[in-house]
Amino acid sequence: MENIISLFVLFILLFMAIGFILFLHRRNCRLIRLNKKLQAIVDKLKVENSREVEGSSDEGRPDDFKQRVVMAINENMATGQTDVSSIASSMGLTPSKFRQELAKITDESAANYILRIRMERAVHLLKTRRSLSIQEVANLCGYSETSNFTRTFKKYTGYTPSSFLLPASQE
Repeated sequence: MENIISLFVLFILLFMAIGFILFLHRRNCRLIRLNKKLQAIVDKLKVENSREVEGSSDEGRPDDFKQRVVMAINENMATGQTDVSSIASSMGLTPSKFRQELAKITDESAANYILRIRMERAVHLLKTRRSLSIQEVANLCGYSETSNFTRTFKKYTGYTPSSFLLPASQE
C-alpha cells in the first residue's frame, strides 16, 4: 500500500512538473514572438532613418555632421542610451568635442538637441504608427519608463501622448 501511495505522489509530482514546463514553454514562445515584433519595428526604423539621411548632403558639410548626430541618436534610442556622453561615444567623439561641434551648427545645447530629435521621433511615431501603444513609442524613443516619456512629451508638445492621439473632434 505504501508503494502505491509513493507511486501516486510521484505521478502527481511528475504531472505538475510537466504542467510547469509547458507553462514556461508557452511563456517563452510569447516572449520570443514579442521580441521578433520589436526587432522588426527597430529594423524598420533603421531603414527609414537611413533613407532619410542618404544623399541629402556632401561629406564634411555641417548637414553631414547633423545627419550623423541624428543617426547616432536614433541608433542609441533602441538601447535607451541617449545622454550626451553615449551619443558622443557612439560617434567616436568626447562629450566636449561633441558639444563643441554641435554648437557650431545649432543654436541649442546638445542635451536639448537630443531631446528635440527624440520628441520629433515620438510625434512621428504617434502620427504614423497609431497601432503602437504609448509604452512602445516610449521604448522606441529611448525611454524605459512610460511616466518619464509622458512627462517629457507633455512638456515638449503641451499634450500628453494619449491626448495627442485623439482625433481633432474629441480634443
